[in-house]
Amino acid sequence: MIQAVNNGRQIYLATFNMANDGFDSKDPKLGWPGDLRASEVDPIPSLAQFVKRLEEYGYIRKVDIGKIFAASGVRAYTGAGEFTSANSAFKVYKVRTSDTANVIFCATKNFTFGKGLDKHAVPFGDTSFCVVPQEW
Repeated sequence: MIQAVNNGRQIYLATFNMANDGFDSKDPKLGWPGDLRASEVDPIPSLAQFVKRLEEYGYIRKVDIGKIFAASGVRAYTGAGEFTSANSAFKVYKVRTSDTANVIFCATKNFTFGKGLDKHAVPFGDTSFCVVPQEW
């Protein structure tokens, strides 16, 4: 569980740095996931494409993707082929620059806001979950 919290924070920090760089440079290809999804320039509609953008711009290394998005029960990304949401223990929410600070940035896949935990969901079933706010 501690590793999942750390991994969620690493995803957040990579995204935070990308969003700050996008704000400073006015590059529409850099930003928060929701801003990139709504962008008129090369929009990012999926987690796989979002992770690819982080990797292409050097915010995460391809060799680290499998470790950062891993957790118990989730098939780890090996670096071969395309990263997919099936290789991720996390859901990354479509947060935007304009959102309030208390929105959820990412959470383990077994967490759904307003619902109880499913004992069959990976990772962690109904024993625990990890939530990372937009402002860590």
